[in-house]
Amino acid sequence: MTELSSTHMRRADRWAGSLIAVSALLLSVWWLPDALMQRNRFAIWWTVGAWGLIALWLLLAGLGQRLPMWWLRRLWAAIPSFQFLLQVLSFAAIRGNPSDVMPWVWTLESTTVCLLVLQLRRVAAVAVSIVFSLSVPLSSWLFTGGVSQLVLSNTPVRLSNVLFVVLLIGVRHRLSSLFEVETEARMAADRRALSAAETRQRARFSRFVHDEVLSVLTAAQLFSGTPPPELRAEAAATIRALAVERPSAAEDARAVDPVDSTEAGERLRARIARLAPTAVVHLEADHMPIDTGAVETLGDAAAEAVRNALRHSEGNHLSVRMTILEQSVDISVSDDGTGFDVNSIPPERLGVRESIFARVREIGGHAEVLSSLGHGTEVRLSWTTQ
Repeated sequence: MTELSSTHMRRADRWAGSLIAVSALLLSVWWLPDALMQRNRFAIWWTVGAWGLIALWLLLAGLGQRLPMWWLRRLWAAIPSFQFLLQVLSFAAIRGNPSDVMPWVWTLESTTVCLLVLQLRRVAAVAVSIVFSLSVPLSSWLFTGGVSQLVLSNTPVRLSNVLFVVLLIGVRHRLSSLFEVETEARMAADRRALSAAETRQRARFSRFVHDEVLSVLTAAQLFSGTPPPELRAEAAATIRALAVERPSAAEDARAVDPVDSTEAGERLRARIARLAPTAVVHLEADHMPIDTGAVETLGDAAAEAVRNALRHSEGNHLSVRMTILEQSVDISVSDDGTGFDVNSIPPERLGVRESIFARVREIGGHAEVLSSLGHGTEVRLSWTTQ
């Protein structure tokens, strides 16, 4: 048996042991009147022992999910051993006529033999349960010289307890299988989550390289002399971004906290101003909290749309409209340039497909590019609280 299978079996045994203990206590309550009626029919040492047995069942029922496994195994062994001893000695403790009394602890045998399944192999558990059922008749024969009719009539009923043992064997196996399936499902979900996180991380890195690094390098190649201040500023920002360490868990948590919509809009306005100082930016916000991640993701996509317009549109005017409200974010980036055929974008070009469409789609948003040759381009980005 593998270590993982052993873990599932131990978990199944723990649950089965608790279930058996609760069943034993319910039987004890059911037969409590008989126990009280027989308190004067047995020697005090036997009665104390019988109530000590009930105390062990209480301990198992109350702490069965908390005790270390090695303690549980000792309890699982102690209870059947103690009850077997009480049953074998029951007729040694009887006071008065033994023919009209049946030891009340015998009624708990149906639950006690089930504990054998948690310790012994299947065949051994069945065999020992049969021996258990014969312990009271054996006691009667040993200490009284015969077996009373009352004990004889109840012996077949106790022999049928072997059916509970067989049933519990099946239940135990089923519980172990269920726990194994549950564990495998949880592990598979963890693997899927890890794979998805790694995929998102690779996608973010690819977009960063495309949006920040390659864009600066490509723009730098267009100048043979001293680059303009805007390009130098963008290159400095890229170098700073490359040097930033991965945020801590606390910083990651703060990154998804809501932010004031007006404050978020001003940050985006400043970011666009650094990329395109001549762009006209219109901002509408309502001073309500908005999801930080959604604003930043749409801001990244909008920044890529602005860079594309600056590099490829050959237009004279660039405008950005942002509406950031409590429940939604809408951003539009428009230029009056040459335009292009959206359907003709080569597969290897990541700017529109990955840095805009895929990025917005990841947060459940919507991205749309409206463009035609000679009529400029508009990129529309939107996100709404689900």
